[in-house]
Amino acid sequence: METATVGKPGVLDARSLVGTVRRFGRTGPMYEITGVGNATPDGDVLLRISVLLSGEKLDYPFLEAIRDPQVD
Repeated sequence: METATVGKPGVLDARSLVGTVRRFGRTGPMYEITGVGNATPDGDVLLRISVLLSGEKLDYPFLEAIRDPQVD
């Protein structure tokens, strides 16, 4: 399992996803990752995202986002 962190060397850094566009699953709506929020008690990190279709802004778990396909 990946570990979500901010700034720890050798670990996938949540900040590296900021500015990328992904899709909820293979056919869901696209969203842009706009920032990094707080850590969760279970060790995940919340990402700030904006759903492109609706403009809705919400927090989304890093460990879910890395499973979603990136849109080119």
